[in-house]
Amino acid sequence: MSEATPPAVLVGEADVAWFAKHGWWVSPRVLTDPELDALAYGVDRFYARDLDVQLPAVPPGDSDPGQPDSQTLQNDYVSLQVDEIRNFVMSPMLGSIAGILGSHTGLRLFHDQLISKAPGPALVGWHTDRSYWLTCSSQDMLTIWVPLQDVDESNGGLQVVDSSHALDLDHNTLRGFHATSAERQITSWPSFSVRTLRVRRGQVSVHHARTVHGSGPNTTRLPRVALAIHLQPEQNHYVPPPAGAPTLHFNDVLCRRDGVGHPDYHDPYVCPIVWPQESGRP
Repeated sequence: MSEATPPAVLVGEADVAWFAKHGWWVSPRVLTDPELDALAYGVDRFYARDLDVQLPAVPPGDSDPGQPDSQTLQNDYVSLQVDEIRNFVMSPMLGSIAGILGSHTGLRLFHDQLISKAPGPALVGWHTDRSYWLTCSSQDMLTIWVPLQDVDESNGGLQVVDSSHALDLDHNTLRGFHATSAERQITSWPSFSVRTLRVRRGQVSVHHARTVHGSGPNTTRLPRVALAIHLQPEQNHYVPPPAGAPTLHFNDVLCRRDGVGHPDYHDPYVCPIVWPQESGRP
């Protein structure tokens, strides 16, 4: 196996400029096989319901891992439930990649999602992460997308609408994750603006919360498994959502309350600091 790229040379000025212009970025190889094997072991433990922590409630929309016939399994907050996934999500290297790309001074975890797409025709419709985070003051949140295998057009690789994070869009109308019709997937955006990200095992992609994205079908014989790590700038805090938006994010159930009774997105357990981390912290 080849070695991962040293952290000191991961993100340069050209990468920061690319991300600012395009709203997405694909890394060089930054993860080693042992790191990914440990993550895969944690994923297997999650699906086997071998949990280190039991959440007080089931996140809405969570798939039942006991129903393997479901073509797309989506499960949130897996890093709160399985130690190996928690250790992976808290990698200082991953936090530094996102922080430097987004020109942030600090980042906290917001939450994470494990998504397994079985072979078949199911799509993920066009949406933005921002559209699901309208209780957040920040519009500059980020997602690190970590596949556990090589991903491209054949197995439902992540598709992005290039530079869409800079468009004046109504993010209260872009909750299309489950709108999986082929017509929506193919014709909603000009074909020249849609990029399917080819990400090899050991690479990650990063996209802006306002970047429109989705994914195509998995035409291979194996599941496509990926972990999405959603990050918030240190200044982010709860705000009442606009009319028509969901009134509650599941973070609001898990997080402690701040001084005025709002969900505290600085809760050190649910939303720990991922970058920069104090010396000696995991």
